[in-house]
Amino acid sequence: MNQHQLRSAWKQLRGQARALWSRLTDDDLARATEQSEQMISKLQQNGGYSRQHAEEEISRWLAELKTD
Repeated sequence: MNQHQLRSAWKQLRGQARALWSRLTDDDLARATEQSEQMISKLQQNGGYSRQHAEEEISRWLAELKTD
């Protein structure tokens, strides 16, 4: 999964979160998007993942969340 696809998946998940928890603000959800970049970075730094592998792992996790 490339960066664009990851951001699209994250945006879709944000939309689902917004629908579920209407009290979350756009700022709250924007911070979550920033967190995806931080998650990728942490997987690279602490897990020894390549950027592509980190994106794939997060993508797999997001796909699992969408199907629940």
